Amino acid sequence: MVDRNIVTALPNGYVDFALELGKLMNIYKDKADYQETIEFFKYFKSV
Repeated sequence: MVDRNIVTALPNGYVDFALELGKLMNIYKDKADYQETIEFFKYFKSV
């Protein structure tokens, strides 16, 4: 859940939490970089 500058997640939602923090901090180069991060950390696909 994102509400302005507050990000929360369920205990087992740590990957989604980290992904949202990354989006808020603008650490992804582009949508492809973001998608690659999702596939690696959430779906365990190698890059």
